[in-house]
Amino acid sequence: MTSPVPFWSVPLQRPPVLRQMATPVHGGIPIESWKNLGFWCLHAYRYVADLRIDQAWFEIRPGMVSIFHPTCEQEFRYRGPSRHTYAHFYLPRPRGGNEVMLPALVDLGERFEEFDAKFREAVAWFPSQPSRSQARVWDLLWQLTKFSQESGVRSSGHLLVDRAVEWIELRLSEHLKVSEVADDLDISPTHLVRLFRKHLATTPLAYVQKRRAEQAEHLLVHTTLPMKSIARQIGMVNLQQFNKFIRKTRGRSPRALRSAV
Repeated sequence: MTSPVPFWSVPLQRPPVLRQMATPVHGGIPIESWKNLGFWCLHAYRYVADLRIDQAWFEIRPGMVSIFHPTCEQEFRYRGPSRHTYAHFYLPRPRGGNEVMLPALVDLGERFEEFDAKFREAVAWFPSQPSRSQARVWDLLWQLTKFSQESGVRSSGHLLVDRAVEWIELRLSEHLKVSEVADDLDISPTHLVRLFRKHLATTPLAYVQKRRAEQAEHLLVHTTLPMKSIARQIGMVNLQQFNKFIRKTRGRSPRALRSAV
């Protein structure tokens, strides 16, 4: 690729509204250029071609996936018959502006076949089961956030925060240290704290405490699980520590929370 890959700010908090999906063959016309009229576009490629996104040129290779912003201009220079899978869709803007950063191009490598197979299934469902296609395309878009992180592509920091949150969510029952999260992301604890303050307006430790309190309250109010079991699920070693934590974060004892229902 001759230019830095552009990033888009993509609203994925609500499902896409699909307009059209297909697996067409291009190349009959060697050069094609167009601009989407207000919708996003997801492509999965099985051919080699040159692609211009606005003023930057890239080479498309089999195994690559692109996502085009509604306002960007595209030009394809094909080298023969070229088949790809595509979806055109609108993405509703979320309240609060919660969005993720995605690169315009991602090379999925050996994971492309599985991705494209799921994508092509969604194309087949679209006429008769549009809601099922919608759910599949939404999931594929979220998968791209993971693939772009693993490929070493980085944005201004939002993707790193997402990875840190995922890491924490899977380990709420464990003894957590900020340094461990930072090590997993290959950044310093200071930088991690800075990213959390910028993107979540909190610290990693405060985020952990918040999620543990929310989980504990849910289990206390909506289940009959013993308090000792709930304490263990949020990483508390004993009931005394659990009682102190719930009083501090919820203003009432665990027993009072449960009996209030």
